[in-house]
Order: sequence, then structure tokens, then C-alpha cells
Amino acid sequence: MIGLATLLLPAALADTLPPGSVIDEALSARVSEDALDSLGVLVPGFIPADIPVDDISESVDLFICEPGIWMSNIQVDVAFSWVDITTVPGEIQLAAGLDISINSPSNPFGLDLDYCLGDTSCPGYVAPFEVVINTSLGLEILEDGEGNKYLDATLGALDYDLGLSPSDDIYLDCGIQTLEEVLGYLGISIYDFVFDLAIGTLDDSIGDLTADLEPTIEEAFSALTISEEVEILDGVVLDIELFPSDLVIDDNGIQLIMGGGADAPASECVAAYDPGGSLLTESFTPDPTGEGAIEAALSDEFANQALYALWRSGLLCYEIADLQGLTLDTGLLGLLAGDAFDELFPEASPIAMITRPGAPPTAVYDGANDIGVDIRDLGLDIYADLDGRSTRLLNLDLGLEAGVDLNFDGATGDLGIGINLDADSFAVDVGHNEYAPDSSEAIAGNFAGVFDSLVGPLLDGLLGDSLAFTLPAFEGLGLTSIDVDAAGADSDWLGLNAYVGLVAYESGGCDEEGNCDTGCEGGCASSSGRSRLAMFLFPIFLALVRRRD
Repeated sequence: MIGLATLLLPAALADTLPPGSVIDEALSARVSEDALDSLGVLVPGFIPADIPVDDISESVDLFICEPGIWMSNIQVDVAFSWVDITTVPGEIQLAAGLDISINSPSNPFGLDLDYCLGDTSCPGYVAPFEVVINTSLGLEILEDGEGNKYLDATLGALDYDLGLSPSDDIYLDCGIQTLEEVLGYLGISIYDFVFDLAIGTLDDSIGDLTADLEPTIEEAFSALTISEEVEILDGVVLDIELFPSDLVIDDNGIQLIMGGGADAPASECVAAYDPGGSLLTESFTPDPTGEGAIEAALSDEFANQALYALWRSGLLCYEIADLQGLTLDTGLLGLLAGDAFDELFPEASPIAMITRPGAPPTAVYDGANDIGVDIRDLGLDIYADLDGRSTRLLNLDLGLEAGVDLNFDGATGDLGIGINLDADSFAVDVGHNEYAPDSSEAIAGNFAGVFDSLVGPLLDGLLGDSLAFTLPAFEGLGLTSIDVDAAGADSDWLGLNAYVGLVAYESGGCDEEGNCDTGCEGGCASSSGRSRLAMFLFPIFLALVRRRD
């Protein structure tokens, strides 16, 4: 935690990032190879376990007769025995073992044979046999002619390795060997027929799955490009831009780096104090730690730019119209300064309290909380009518570091975002006190006594109550714990390590129409997938970007 004394000092002159600038490395997210491999439990859900197949036949025209084979009542069952997902430079590799069976002893398929000299009915089934499939997925970010970046996904060919043994796995209720030899003279093979059936069914099932896989991945990836206008207050709109800028696939997993920025229209109320941009720290994406299944990192430059944009929009420029439990009159001066102003105001007189935000807030990642928001030179001017004119009686300069903590419960999937703001977080300096200068020390000391009533309305536009969300699980797989800490050599990135495993909490979330199932109890992030992305990767926005009551 930054010492309170330093909070009152003006920020040192530093390089700034002009408003609207693009930050090339604003956010990083890495999924480890182990985490990708754990997603293998989801793969079986994409291929049906029971696949009915239409009747099929094959025949040969020999002029004198037309021998053939006909098959009906076909049922193919598929069960995954293992799935292995690995990464190598430039691509994701998928291998899977499937146990495939065709019908069963209790439900045989119908097999009718016509071999010119006669016909035979051979109902049967194929015992489970293993099929190993291999494919790859290549991902890379390309740029179109207008400078826009997009993901290009390339699915490799499907390679099959069948472990089918005709003599051991195919069971027919007739003399199959003799029939195979007889039909072989006619160019028909029962074994090939069953082989082709197994391969054809796999091609159809997996082909249906993979046909749309490339465009689906590309479409999902394009949703990561965010261009949103977030209305904070009437007339105060924050523009947020995020886009994928680089993608790295190596032996350790996948790392996505995103660029972006945040901006808002400027307000005249802070023009005199504007340093010309947000704090520039020239931070670069930290190397992955190897901890956690999912590693995310948010740069302080992006957080500072968003905080600067909010400050520059005039979010903290307002006149306090209500105090919690206190009357907005000169009686408040008595709480702060004792009887120092009694001679000037023997009777209570209305006062006006106007903020003067003299410096943009900045993000702190290495403080006592997961996220700190360092606010300096937050001025508060107190006016009252004196001698027939509005007169500034006091100016208070406030310095504080507000804390934001992420609290995740791996047993329930609940993610709480708590705000830590109390009287001990503040330092107070009395700047202007022309009419009772001897009371300045007492005013600074008494400030804590009116903290809740005075500071609550003052910061209500920037900070709010704790928020809570329920993260979803997928097929029993979800986050088991989340660690948050400063990252990077200069602690200028917010690092988040999430661990994945089997969990007890259920799937949850909100659909596109905004309907929330039981998993959203405790707070639904949004009906928008993009907003859910913000929930996971930008908790600082959820804590700081709120509408005042």
C-alpha cells in the first residue's frame, strides 16, 4: 500500500499517452497445453453416441445376373476411450481413440446376399473395435487490405487408423468365409462392405462436425474484437476498443495478445489540470509463469488509459447535492472545525460542495489489494454565502488508494468483486482556509469522523458496492481457483492465474435474450458474450465503471 503521505504529493512529471492512442499490448491471455488437453472431456459431446444409418446396398451387373449385398436396420455406436490435445509451433493437434460397434447380438443388422446361384440372409453385428483419428488445427492472425486483423483457421485432413479384424470382430449368422470366397469371384467383399460402412459413418459424423469448424472458430474469434460505447452517465460515454494483435502457438500452449484503447469526450471541468494523456509506462507483455491452466494479464497502460478517459470526461466533476445523514449546511463545518466558523455563521446557512479533480487516477497492481486505484489531488471546495456573495471557505485536497479484490469460491463458482475503501485509505490536506486558518489541523484530523457521509456521495460516480457473479462450468469442468498478483518485471501488469478441474458447481450463464439460469444466481454478468469477456478479463471496469444513483 502506498504511504498516505505520498498520496498528497503531486504526481511526478512523466511521459503520457495521448488520448485515443492505440496500445499494442493491452492484454494477454494464455491457455496452457494441459488446459487444452483437459478440454478433451468436452469433445465426445460433439459426436452423437448412437448413429442410425440408412439402408445401403451394393450390386454388380454381370449381364446374366446381378449379384449384390443389402444391409438394413443399421445402428452405429461410438464411444470415446481417450482424447489427446497437444500444441506444436503453429498448430493444435488432436488425437482420439474411439470404440465403434455396429449393432449388437440382441439387435443385429439385416444382411441379405444374392450371389446368382442363390440368396442368403445373414443377420449379424460387429463387435466394438478401436479407431484412432488424428487431425490438426492451424491458427494465425492475418491482416486485410484495410489494416484490420482477423483469424484464419485451417483444419487438417482427418486420418483414420482402424483396428478392425474381420475374422474376429464381424459376426454373421451364416458361413461367412465360404460366402466371402464365392462373392470374391463376383467382385464383392462382405469385409470391405463393413469397412466402408464404418469409415463412411465416421466421415459423415465427423465431417458434419468439422465442416463448420473453421468458420465457427473464426466467427468466435472475431467476437473478441470489441468496439463498444459504454454510457457511464447521461452525456458521459466511454469508448472501448479491443482487437487481437498477435497469436502464438508453441509447445506450451496458446497465447493471445490483444491491443486496444479507451477514450471519452473531454470535459471543460478538468481542462486546466489535463496532463495531456494517461500515464505511459512502456510496459511489455510479461513472459508466462507456467502457473495455472489459464494465465491472463492486463497492462497498467490500458487500465490507466481507461481511468484517464473517465476522469477526462468529467465523471468526478459535480456538485454534491446530498449527504448521507447530514444536512448540507454550515453545521458540517462544526463537525470538521469545531467552533472555528461559528462567529461567521451564528445560524446555519446552506453550503455548496463542488469537486475539483486535479489529476487522473492510476492503477496500482503491487499494493495491499488485488487492484489499487490511486487517486491524487481530488479537491473538494466548500462554499457559503458570506457578506452577500458566494465565498469559498475551504478547499480540501484528498489523496487515497481505493482497493479492489477478486474473491473466488471454487466450491460454488462465485466470483466476488469487493471494494475496499475506508477512512484509513485517505490522506487530507487543507489547502485554502482563509477565514479560520488555525483550524486546518483539526479539520484534517476530524475528516475520518464524517468519512462515510462525505466521501460516499463524493466517489459514488467512480466506486460502488461489491459485485458478485457466478462463473459457469462445462460438462463438470470449471475453474477451481484463481490467483491474482502483480506481474512483469516492474509489477506493471495485473496477473491472473486460473486453475481448471472437475467441479461440483453447475453450468450457468445467460443466453442471448438475457435469460439467466440457476447458474446466474447472485448476479448475471450480462446477456452479451462480449460483456462476459469483460467480466473475466477487466474486473477493474466492473468495479469502477458504474452509474451513479
